[in-house]
Amino acid sequence: MRNLPAFVSGIMVGAVLGLSMTPLLFPDYGKGFKRRLKAYWDELLDEARQAAEAKMAELEAEYEELTGLRA
Repeated sequence: MRNLPAFVSGIMVGAVLGLSMTPLLFPDYGKGFKRRLKAYWDELLDEARQAAEAKMAELEAEYEELTGLRA
């Protein structure tokens, strides 16, 4: 029970430090950050779709070559 005030003080100091460091570490947080994150995610999904389409075409060509049949 004697350590409870020290623990609570430590929690409060940590929260204050964390809140004060957030703008320094993430200065573009907000709409601009969300917009960039969405653009990055959309670009990543587009690249994944293109890679999947290319792999599908490659596999279909390989299947056609091996079986002589069209997919």
